[in-house]
Amino acid sequence: MFAFLPFQVNAHKFVIPYYVMTRDIRRDLAAEKITVTVKGLFGNCAKVTAYDPLVDRRKEIRVLASNDGLLELEVAATDHLVRLEVEEAH
Repeated sequence: MFAFLPFQVNAHKFVIPYYVMTRDIRRDLAAEKITVTVKGLFGNCAKVTAYDPLVDRRKEIRVLASNDGLLELEVAATDHLVRLEVEEAH
């Protein structure tokens, strides 16, 4: 099951933790590419980054589509939390 938990930080910034829930915690889950569509934000010229605290590194996020009401992303999700950050252009 894919968990995607959006929080609005201020008028133009969102932080969205995401991960894949697994029933077998004894094995590491290989990263899975997942397409996510987020509606209700200004996707045009939005700055999108992701941070993986487990390895203390930024991760690549592929923007598939963006407009004034939608942002479609491809993320690599695994069984530990990654923090997606979206900052709308204002």
